[in-house]
Amino acid sequence: NKPLEFFKRKESELKVNKGAITSFTGLNTRAVEASYKVSLRIAQELKPHTIGETLILPAAKDLVSTIIGDKEGKQLDVVSLSDNTVSRRISNMALNVKDILLKKVNSSKYFAIQVDETTDVANLAQLLCYVRYEEKYSVGEDMLFCETLSAHTTGEDIFYKVNEFVLRNGMDWKKCVGICTDGARAMTGA
Repeated sequence: NKPLEFFKRKESELKVNKGAITSFTGLNTRAVEASYKVSLRIAQELKPHTIGETLILPAAKDLVSTIIGDKEGKQLDVVSLSDNTVSRRISNMALNVKDILLKKVNSSKYFAIQVDETTDVANLAQLLCYVRYEEKYSVGEDMLFCETLSAHTTGEDIFYKVNEFVLRNGMDWKKCVGICTDGARAMTGA
């Protein structure tokens, strides 16, 4: 019972709304991507996570508003750089890096590890483990993990940590063709 004009008007309203939703979704996706990029820079520079919210975002707004315009500067309000957001973004990226590395190591025919024990500024023993693995036409080398050791740093404690990591992450000891240490008593189990 509705006239043709009614349906044409509804069709044009739908197209306008659809365009607005698409535009907002695109802006939101770019805002999340920008948040990840800034979080990566914060992590690479070893800066406090609060710097995104307290310095970087306000400075970016000032730059964009001054050079391009106030409207464009206000668009940066959708970029989330709070302390918690930056921490989550960095954790997500770290998990992704670990997953990628483990896929490379697990798909390699062989791998070798190098372990070393050191003491950090808080006087805690840290176990560093590096891994070498074959890639397509080269050898990859990356830090596999860094974990805090208990009060004791015996060879048994060190092996337990390495073994726990290897098993927890689906690595196959049969593919391990070499283990390198600095020869210290704790590393050799003496």
